[in-house]
Amino acid sequence: MTNNRAGETQEALRQLFEFEKISRVVCVDDQYREFSKDMINDVIGVLKAQDKSIVLQIPEKINEFKDILWEEDEDIWSEQLKDMWNAANPKERKNYYYMLNKAVELPEAKDVKYSSELGTIFEQAGIDLEEISFTAWKATKDRYLEEDSVNGTLFLFDKDLTKEGGREDEGIKIISDLSKRNEQIKCGLLSQTFSSDDEYDRWNEFADKYKIKKDRFTLISKSRLTDDKPSFARMLRLTAMNRHCEELKRQVSEIIEETFKESRQEIDKLNIYDFENLVFRSSYEEGIWEADTLFRLYNIFQRKNARRRALEDDILRSSAERIRRLRGIDVGNINNRHSELWKIQRRELYEEGEHINSLSMPIEPGDIFQKTSGNSSKKFILLAQPCNLMVREKGKRSNDFNEVILAEVVNKQIKANDQFYELPYFDENTGDSYHVDFRITHTVLLCILDLCVFNEDGTASMTVGADCPDSVIPHWQKRFGILQKEIGKFFNRHEEYREKNGAEILDLLAPKSSHGKSGLFKVKLDISKKKKSISYECKRVRRLRQPRAGAMLTKYAHYISRAAFEHDFGKLDKKENAE
Repeated sequence: MTNNRAGETQEALRQLFEFEKISRVVCVDDQYREFSKDMINDVIGVLKAQDKSIVLQIPEKINEFKDILWEEDEDIWSEQLKDMWNAANPKERKNYYYMLNKAVELPEAKDVKYSSELGTIFEQAGIDLEEISFTAWKATKDRYLEEDSVNGTLFLFDKDLTKEGGREDEGIKIISDLSKRNEQIKCGLLSQTFSSDDEYDRWNEFADKYKIKKDRFTLISKSRLTDDKPSFARMLRLTAMNRHCEELKRQVSEIIEETFKESRQEIDKLNIYDFENLVFRSSYEEGIWEADTLFRLYNIFQRKNARRRALEDDILRSSAERIRRLRGIDVGNINNRHSELWKIQRRELYEEGEHINSLSMPIEPGDIFQKTSGNSSKKFILLAQPCNLMVREKGKRSNDFNEVILAEVVNKQIKANDQFYELPYFDENTGDSYHVDFRITHTVLLCILDLCVFNEDGTASMTVGADCPDSVIPHWQKRFGILQKEIGKFFNRHEEYREKNGAEILDLLAPKSSHGKSGLFKVKLDISKKKKSISYECKRVRRLRQPRAGAMLTKYAHYISRAAFEHDFGKLDKKENAE
């Protein structure tokens, strides 16, 4: 890391700690344990296992060890080193250990390096760092947990404290205990037992396993201390922001609860005449479920009331301002490879088939259908004006609108152009984009797609004499009756022909889903004494929400209305010159 970048990180840490009124960092790690006389035996064992040339470089690298006769027999230099170690106090032994670690990788090489880097980062930033062993923490922790002390302290705990008789998860257990004792405590689990890529997943895991509120702690990989120091500062900023963000969410939740009550009161103020017109008459004329219209009214009132309350709430505005200022401390952006943000965005963009089908939601622009034949996974998206798809009073559409366009959804990496429309985060597992290919379209009978509305699994099928599902809205109940009647007529015609001519023409009479030899979705028939049913190899699996579905339709309109020009004679000259 360049000096300029290091200076920026140190300045960011100073601003962060000053803003949060943190006067010190308390780090509990068994790496800070007392360096006893016995430890030298392990050090000597490692040195003896090294190549002789490496050992001979020690006096050149470390001036304190130049008087030891490294070139002599191992027994000689090891006794000299042992005498030097035994004569030193614990602090001097620690320094010796760090020095030797720079020359030769000792058993705790990484821990030593991380510990050294941590001390350097805070020292250069002018921040007080107290290095405490697990043994010392157990003896003195009460004085650190006094209210005045907690408010001005950031605690960092190593996860694995087994070198001092603790457990492998001792650090997270300490955080769990502290979070229950004091809600204001700021803690970070600083460990090399997880990588920076694992922080998010392990944070969720530890919060659930040890029953810790997520606003009480964060996870910070020790690898950040050496691999990316600015990212270590970014994680400390998240640790400081954590509790403030949770407080902001709580305040917003309270406002939502209050505005819900206010919205209900405004709905209650509507007289019966306005209520009947707004909720029932308008819904009936447009073929909308009355409950959806009522939800629309609630949203109108709630949006207004929520914004008013938020603007009037000084605490909420103060919390938002505090977080904004913390975010303004420049420590760069965190590249969280395991972020869940795309999943949240995906939920805003799409409604899944399980939801729209179980609720018998009407066909809408942006509905996505999949072939169900064999192993096919081909998907198609509906391109149509919303008003053309509306089923109104008599269970019919205006002007008997009965045919729509389905465009193919393709899994390709495509540069932006007029022939495709991007479906962001389409893949539910990876978040990869798919595209609508305007060049590959099919016309399909709308009544075939309508069948999907009446089945919880979204399949395009219907059995003669079946009952309409209870969840279907009124106008679509009439639509169900019309489709039942038409399918019944088809089977009756077949029965009449068979009785008259003694021949089966079922497949010939069956309506195709679209033009072509067999139609886009192949028809299947089941006829027996007990059941007569028709189905198509089609299933509604998802919906692209508005306004994205509308934007897709607009782009398609531009695509099919693009101008066509006569070929350019001048290109012939350019081609000949190039040849």
